[in-house]
Amino acid sequence: RPGEILEGRLDTYTITATLNRGAYGCAHLARATDGSWRVIKQFEPSEELSDADWRYQRVCFERESDILMRFPSPLIVFAHEFLRSDDEMFLVMEHVQGQTLRAVFDHHRLATGRPFAWPTAVGIARQLCQALSFLHHLPGQIIYRDLKPTNIMWDAVARRIKLIDFGTARFNAEAQRATQGLGTAGYAPPELYGQGLDLSPATDVYTCGAVIYELLCGSPPPDRTTPLDFRGQ
Repeated sequence: RPGEILEGRLDTYTITATLNRGAYGCAHLARATDGSWRVIKQFEPSEELSDADWRYQRVCFERESDILMRFPSPLIVFAHEFLRSDDEMFLVMEHVQGQTLRAVFDHHRLATGRPFAWPTAVGIARQLCQALSFLHHLPGQIIYRDLKPTNIMWDAVARRIKLIDFGTARFNAEAQRATQGLGTAGYAPPELYGQGLDLSPATDVYTCGAVIYELLCGSPPPDRTTPLDFRGQ
């Protein structure tokens, strides 16, 4: 709660506000001892989850923490430290000063009545491709799986995008068998709709195309379980 203190190995964090809360945990805004801001992601799953779901979400949280701690990049959110105490887990991350791509795009649409001009969309596409290429060339080859505007932050200070929320990311060896239901309708490729196809870097390429489709056309791709050919759009 606001006012509570979390003791870390690298610093001490004072919680100032709860940013959001979901079925698997919540995110808090906090200040480090030097006054800088942090975002602390807390593993706090709903009591309504089954034991199997609880264990699965714990594995996802630990995997996300491992990825962000081991593989820093200017194009993904930076993790300072991972804290564990009994069943409690916290991931301390940088506070990105900016908004999600969803918020930026929706504000632009409201102000102008139009989607992004193609040079803006191409600039974002280049950075998304750089971020995905970084993940795909890491040892073990990470597949992000759930690329969408709400999982992309626009860093207003650095003037670039950053990928956030690696809860569904997988190392390629662990992701060969697609899990139905993971991914977001419209952005997800057919293999995430239970089509019996293997996941691969092409999964992320498809979702990247879906994001750029929306930035250029003004609305998300159709919700469908068959492949969408972006070349004809």
